[in-house]
Amino acid sequence: MKEWKYDLITAGVMCGVFAADQFLKKRAGEERLPGMANAKKKAAPKAIRCSFTKNSGAMLGLGRKHPKAVLAAAGTLSAAALVVYILTLGRAGKRMLKAGLSLLLGGAFSNLYDRLRREYVTDYISFVRGPERLRRIVYNIGDFAIMIGAALIAAGA
Repeated sequence: MKEWKYDLITAGVMCGVFAADQFLKKRAGEERLPGMANAKKKAAPKAIRCSFTKNSGAMLGLGRKHPKAVLAAAGTLSAAALVVYILTLGRAGKRMLKAGLSLLLGGAFSNLYDRLRREYVTDYISFVRGPERLRRIVYNIGDFAIMIGAALIAAGA
């Protein structure tokens, strides 16, 4: 019975990531995030910039010229991760895997929803400090959830 409580929490995390990311994407698109009056304008926190961008490719803009292939790959990988998540439900242990999958799926579903609805993913967070390579990339909360989730899955393996 205890495991089902944990499973409900992970399902809540998945839904929370999806909802938070969609909320922020909508706000970014309406230019209501701090610093969004002009795209790429510096936001209040000195280390973060709010930048509204439309990414028709995958992570780091890969596959921009093939959005249908990116959509198919994203849908297939999300479905596979969902199957693994469902197979772990109710089973004792596997908590790191479940936590990682819940974060990964919340972010993946949010980005997949964007691809299906808008044909691009809305990104809205970039960094002002750090290596130049990282400062050029614009992220969203879903991207961070996917990266953290993948790290948890790898750590739990």
